Amino acid sequence: WYCFACMILVLPLQQAFEESGEFTVLRRLVAGARSLAVFYAAMGALGAAAIVALIATHRLVASSVLGFCIAASNLAGIVAAVFLLGHGLVEVPRELWSAGSVKYRQRAALRRLGAAFKRVELARGELRKTQAVYGEVDLYFSRRDPLRKFVDVLLQEHDRWKEGNPHWEEEEAA
Repeated sequence: WYCFACMILVLPLQQAFEESGEFTVLRRLVAGARSLAVFYAAMGALGAAAIVALIATHRLVASSVLGFCIAASNLAGIVAAVFLLGHGLVEVPRELWSAGSVKYRQRAALRRLGAAFKRVELARGELRKTQAVYGEVDLYFSRRDPLRKFVDVLLQEHDRWKEGNPHWEEEEAA
């Protein structure tokens, strides 16, 4: 029962407290409690209206309301679990928990940074290879070759790119 009470009262209050836009601790606590009270009042009113409607239509007798509430809560839990399992969202609570941790977010950012650095280094390596090929292509095509005009266009574009990126030579030397 302790876990159930925490799940229903304490954890949502903590979440509402953290999401509150207030500045002082007391105001945040009051704002969180107020938003939870509104939510639980709305859900209670909806549930009470459903039970009254079932009793009014003679589909439910007053003596079996407790059993109906237990069955409805079990059904809601099972449907939620099947929905989450069916859509692969079982990982969502764990990801949300981890996303709330500053250390986890920092580690994830560093992993992304490392992967991006590897991609940049691979791209630089490819660019260096391409530049070397441009230098060698000039040697393989004579001035009378019919493809020489295309080689000249490539070399001009390469020189224009180097002029637009003056730091490339510095980075390459380092």
